[in-house]
Amino acid sequence: MRPSVYISSSLNNSYVVLNEQVRSNQSTNINTNFSYNLNLKDKLDLTLSAAPSWQSSIIPSLQSKSTSINQTYAIEWWVAPFKRIWFDGKYTYRRQNFTSVHSVPTEFSLWNMAVTWLVMKENRGQLRLSVFDLLGQNRNTTRTSTVNELTYSYVNAVTRYYMLSFVYNFNSFHKPGREKRGFSFWY
Repeated sequence: MRPSVYISSSLNNSYVVLNEQVRSNQSTNINTNFSYNLNLKDKLDLTLSAAPSWQSSIIPSLQSKSTSINQTYAIEWWVAPFKRIWFDGKYTYRRQNFTSVHSVPTEFSLWNMAVTWLVMKENRGQLRLSVFDLLGQNRNTTRTSTVNELTYSYVNAVTRYYMLSFVYNFNSFHKPGREKRGFSFWY
């Protein structure tokens, strides 16, 4: 069991010349990440995490203030019920709130799953079937603010797809157990 906490913050002050006037833009960011990990060797690996963040941008000369609150919660798991087969996945919930009158909170859930089968002598081969975005909700939205503009960006994102992959380990260093689980495809 390994709990961890990460907190960071930044304060920026930039100046821009707009219509022959110098204007300042003050931004503040506070980012946190809390996680808890449970590991039962060769059977279960479970991670719970929360990453709330707060951003604020103030333009004093225009009496403009913009604030956003982003929340990300995730659970990631790896389960090995059989000697040569394991299941893993990640579920992520994201929500963005903005203080602008015209903004609507954006939220979505992302669920990725995979099953891996160890094949060949000394388990050197890994055959893996992965499903990305099982719920079909993947979105890519961003919001930026500067002295003279506020930009909302909605970009198409790749939604549900399947991938069958094969990985061959040339040298597994003959480690006991399942320390060589392959690659993590989740973000």
